[in-house]
Amino acid sequence: MTNQLLSLFKKKDFSILFLGQFISKMGSAINTIGLSLCVLKFDNPVLGMGTLSLLLTIPWIIFGPIAGVFADRYSKKQTIIVCDIIRGLLSLALFFTQDIVLFYLIVFLMTIFDVIFSPAISGFLPFVVDKDELESANSIYSGSGQLAYLIGPAIGGILVASFGVTMVFVVNAISYILSGISELFIVSNGYIKKGKDEKISAFLEMRQGFIYAKKHTTIVFIILFFAAASAVFGGFPILCSNYIVNELGASDQVYGIFMSIKSIGSMIGAFLLPKALNRIKELPMMILGTGIYGGLFILFSAWRWIPYSVVIYFSIGFIVSFINVSYGIFLQKNVDKEYIGRVFSLDMSLSNFTMVTSIVFVTFTGNFLGTQNLMIMYAVAIIFISLIGLLIMKKLKLNDIDKISS
Repeated sequence: MTNQLLSLFKKKDFSILFLGQFISKMGSAINTIGLSLCVLKFDNPVLGMGTLSLLLTIPWIIFGPIAGVFADRYSKKQTIIVCDIIRGLLSLALFFTQDIVLFYLIVFLMTIFDVIFSPAISGFLPFVVDKDELESANSIYSGSGQLAYLIGPAIGGILVASFGVTMVFVVNAISYILSGISELFIVSNGYIKKGKDEKISAFLEMRQGFIYAKKHTTIVFIILFFAAASAVFGGFPILCSNYIVNELGASDQVYGIFMSIKSIGSMIGAFLLPKALNRIKELPMMILGTGIYGGLFILFSAWRWIPYSVVIYFSIGFIVSFINVSYGIFLQKNVDKEYIGRVFSLDMSLSNFTMVTSIVFVTFTGNFLGTQNLMIMYAVAIIFISLIGLLIMKKLKLNDIDKISS
């Protein structure tokens, strides 16, 4: 394992990609703290968080499918560089923004470039590492992101306490721009060049991606499972933020600690995942992890005591990394490279569509039903979805995708 890690970092493209994304993800973690604390100070924090969540989700539905085509058609390297630079400039604009409407508009625009960025970066690793290195590469890559999300909230808490909430947007802008500059030195373009006779319309490329996914029962299952799970997942960030700040009574600094603790759990989970995958394959790992995730939220809402909540939040972060990294590894290993951007974006688009329903429901019923009651209700629902998923997986005997030549 150690030798494989060393061999990965000897690859220039992987090392630069790792470093660039570590920098930008740390900025994103700081930015998340700033955005959340801004809206949690509104008169109606549940409505504020709900509006923010919608603006962070809707662009995935609208632009997700075309972003996948973009990622497969053009250089992934150029795409991630441009997205990082533009997100940096937009984050800087947040620092100078005092109007709430303009604040939300800039957040919406940043999310559009998040959408374009995501399938490009998700599909980049298979171009810079070998197939048998994907588990270790994803583990390191995800772990670095969680390390960034560990350091980020702590820095964000210090910045907020010392300079105010808006300073985090400046730091985030710098991190994005530095990341974009570092990615200029990546050698691989991250795409398969097509001949003139293969150049077709974006709509037809989207359709080809849909047909490709439809031919594989396991891909269809994954997309539908996460779409169903996302109908519940969408509400948890709103509920958690409100629960921690307004029901546990956590200060801005303690809120940052909660985010850091979750990231520690995710980082440890990411590094332990390759060993776990020696015993359980990626697909059952995703589904079992989703059920455990729901159980942990029942425990999280059971007792209003900060030390206890911190321990459970650590465990939530741990299991989230098992779910997300298993998902990424599975698709990267099994989907043909020329379709990987479209498959990722198709899944993200549908999942975010169902996630919006959850966000809307929580936004407009949170004050009436209560944060704790909604959290328990959602946790039970996600456990039920996980059990149904396990039964379907067992009945259809799903595990690996039978690859076909494209």
